[in-house]
Amino acid sequence: MGLITETWVPAIKAFVKAFFLPFHYVPLLLFAVILIDSVIFPFNDIPVMVKIEYQLIVLFLLGFPAVFFFTTDLVEELSTKSYVTSSALLGGSKFHILRVQILPHFKPHLILLFVQQVLQTLQILMGLAIFRLFLGGRHEEKIYNTSYPKSITNELAGLTGQNFWTLKSAPWVAFSSLGLLLVIFILVIVIKNEMIANMEVQTEQSAISLSRTKKQDIKAVEDPITPAKFIPIKQKVLNR
Repeated sequence: MGLITETWVPAIKAFVKAFFLPFHYVPLLLFAVILIDSVIFPFNDIPVMVKIEYQLIVLFLLGFPAVFFFTTDLVEELSTKSYVTSSALLGGSKFHILRVQILPHFKPHLILLFVQQVLQTLQILMGLAIFRLFLGGRHEEKIYNTSYPKSITNELAGLTGQNFWTLKSAPWVAFSSLGLLLVIFILVIVIKNEMIANMEVQTEQSAISLSRTKKQDIKAVEDPITPAKFIPIKQKVLNR
């Protein structure tokens, strides 16, 4: 949607930005709790798949503004490049410019954006689990005649949230799933940093190769004038 908006209808970007303005000031976790609490909190008869689909839609809506504005800003920046403006002046269509000129430079940023959204989604799921809003809902179990909510899907964030109350009595129960989540967080952050470093190295290498190419072109154009390049001819004497 960001690619389509910035390429064909950039005028509506201001309206979309105004609509999603609260997302810049209110934490995403608060939006997630408000939207999911009424569906997940009570022990109702809503099917598990319906709950999961609803939660996925909410997570999509929470991540949409950041992805949308990142995409539109990046396309706007790439559109100012000289090769893109030259292609537009030569009569290239918007679809051609998007496919040939913008997307090849945009793909590495999409992978980085995907990794960032994975990290943000894990953070939101972890925060929801603290409020006992597990992915897919919850069901009630009893331990020593004490009922407590338990995750239905048994994903890592849900396991950490449902065992959060055991931190004082049996901390190893909660730390097992929490440790795995921390390992996933660290791996995602390492992948993100490595991708940023590789993108910076590729940018520097492309700049160095471009400067070398320019120097070679200048050397090729510079052609020193020497006497050997002139062919002497006999002086013509005018008869009159």
